[in-house]
Amino acid sequence: MAKKPLTKNLHLYPGLVHLGGSYARKVNAYTDAGLEALRPLIEEAQARIDEISPTIEDIGSCVLGAGVQVYYIAPRCRKVTTQIIATGGPQGNVGISRACAPAIEFLRANGVECRYYDGVMD
Repeated sequence: MAKKPLTKNLHLYPGLVHLGGSYARKVNAYTDAGLEALRPLIEEAQARIDEISPTIEDIGSCVLGAGVQVYYIAPRCRKVTTQIIATGGPQGNVGISRACAPAIEFLRANGVECRYYDGVMD
């Protein structure tokens, strides 16, 4: 049986590729197998967030869904979505971003393509 790829290089907006420019941007989206292979790294990143969170001041606007985000391609789907892989800490957007910074550095140092997502204001 062939080994499934951990990521797929896909267009971020597949219906708008013909327009060119930034809409034609490709991203590496993680598959289910890719996220499962990253599980130990994701757990370590979450542990880092949980460790630093009590020391971070809760400042900024209250947000929902903020955290470390990756591009994700669901099974049998063609469109890339995003998925939060680690979150926690304070409710304020500034506090969460400070809590997630060490986790993002750790994940990027280990080759994980991730970014901080600021969530939606509550």
